[in-house]
Amino acid sequence: MRKHLLTTASAVTLLLATQASANESNVDQAGSNNEVTTTQTDGLAGDIAINQTGDGSVAEVTQSELAADDEDANIVANKVDIDQYGIAQAVVTQDANDGDSTNTAAITQFSNAAAISSADIADENAVLFNVDAEIIQTGSLNSATIEQGLGGSLISNALATTEQNGLENSSDIVQTGNYSDASVYQLGELNQSQVMQDGVNSFADVDQIGDGNYSEIVQGVDGVDNTASVLQNGSNATSTVTQNGSGGIIISEQSGESNSSTVSQGVDGVDNTASVFQSGSNDTSTVTQNGSSGSAVVTQSGEYGESTVTQNGSSGSVVVTQSGGYNTSDVTQLAGTSGSSATVTQSGSGNDSNIEQGNVSGIGYRGTATVTQSGINGTSEITQFGGSNATASLTQSGIGNESIINQEDGATNAIVTQTGLSGVSTINQISIRDDDGIRTWDGVYANTAIVKTSGIDTVSTITQNSYSGYANVDQSGIATTSTIWQTARNASATVLQIGGTDNASNIDQFGQNLTDSGLTATVTQDGGIGNQSTIIQTAGTASAGLTARVIQTGGSGLQAFITQTGIGNLAQIEQFGSNNTASIYQVATNNTSTYILQSGVGNTATVNQ
Repeated sequence: MRKHLLTTASAVTLLLATQASANESNVDQAGSNNEVTTTQTDGLAGDIAINQTGDGSVAEVTQSELAADDEDANIVANKVDIDQYGIAQAVVTQDANDGDSTNTAAITQFSNAAAISSADIADENAVLFNVDAEIIQTGSLNSATIEQGLGGSLISNALATTEQNGLENSSDIVQTGNYSDASVYQLGELNQSQVMQDGVNSFADVDQIGDGNYSEIVQGVDGVDNTASVLQNGSNATSTVTQNGSGGIIISEQSGESNSSTVSQGVDGVDNTASVFQSGSNDTSTVTQNGSSGSAVVTQSGEYGESTVTQNGSSGSVVVTQSGGYNTSDVTQLAGTSGSSATVTQSGSGNDSNIEQGNVSGIGYRGTATVTQSGINGTSEITQFGGSNATASLTQSGIGNESIINQEDGATNAIVTQTGLSGVSTINQISIRDDDGIRTWDGVYANTAIVKTSGIDTVSTITQNSYSGYANVDQSGIATTSTIWQTARNASATVLQIGGTDNASNIDQFGQNLTDSGLTATVTQDGGIGNQSTIIQTAGTASAGLTARVIQTGGSGLQAFITQTGIGNLAQIEQFGSNNTASIYQVATNNTSTYILQSGVGNTATVNQ
């Protein structure tokens, strides 16, 4: 942190008032290197006004009220107003006993000079900032305002610092120009701080410790490389930071109780980054970034946590971590180029996550979304729009899991893992359609969907529409259901259902034309009673080479149905147990093959060719 340096002044005015009921001081100075020092102590109503014009001006003001044991100690009203033009420095110190003392301080500085020294030079006589203002307030109903300004395109180099200790704090700092630095320290009671900066390479730091915190930082329109840091520790913290421009850095840290943070960064900016850390109670965070290469990290812990991150531009990255409470996360990325990534981790209670990625034109998008939910009412919906090589990965653990993933275009990957009761997984991988709703195949290929569930009454549904689609479902438990719809060329579907009873698998594959050979479906059901498998394969015009296999073991009342159309198809059913049913129906001109193996008693096999 940059520091204040006081230069030696050529003129000194000292006003000292003690044991007076109503002190008033007015000082006007014109010229260079003027200095005024004013001290008021033990007064009831101190009023100081200082006006300085010229470079090298210094103003120091100290006000303190009556002693704490004085009968009038709680009704003090001190006021300071300083106006400076030129290279100047001002320091105001106000001390008050607890009570209704109304200390107020206002400093206005304006400099049209360029920087005369570098902040990196350790010279005690150096003027590191063209204008330098500091307000220190202790106790009672504090209020402080610093306004520093610069016209035109000259370098400002303004430094403003406000320190408030105790009771009803409030601070306003307004800076105009480049290379400005604002710091606010508030300790205790009803804190409130507003910092507004306009320019480039500006820095704002607000620390609020305890009680009714509120902080809002607005930094330069069209500014570059501005930094804002907010630390709020405890109580009713709210922080709003807005940056316009590129290269901005935002850090917002909150701890305890009614947390809320809103971060908004540069419209059409570049290389923006935002970090929000919240811990405890009613967490809410909203981050909006506009531009390319933005990055946002949000960490919430405990209670009502909710996070919404929206990025517009390419190469954006979002990481959201939530733990405990009523977790909700919404991430939206719209990227016209590759590199978008979103990771959401939620743990505990009413989880909900919605990630929406993509470029609706379907050009050059390679988004990656990863959601991990652990806990009870988890629901996740990932929607990825056009663009190849999109990846969605979801892991859910607990009760009431539900997942919906929609992917469009080719070479997409979706992986869902669910553990618990009543898990529902839906994956839709489809090709792009034209304006008339007609499916277009060019560039749509090699989509992959993998689902693994365990529990009771779990349901998996996969829909694919592409070249060489691959679907794999692995389910364990009781009364699980798997449904796979594939409209594609060279598609493959595999279902494994292990343990339990009343499991059901349904695979429907539909080919397109003469080159649709290679549709493959394999179902394995191991153990249990009353399991059922249905495979329907419909080839395109005289297509060939469809393969369907069903293996059912270790139970009774098993049912397997295979229906095929086309040339050179293979249908195979193997059943081990009693009272099982196998049925194969093939419609083709020639080259069909059927294989049925049944082991046990009371089994039935039917073949129609």
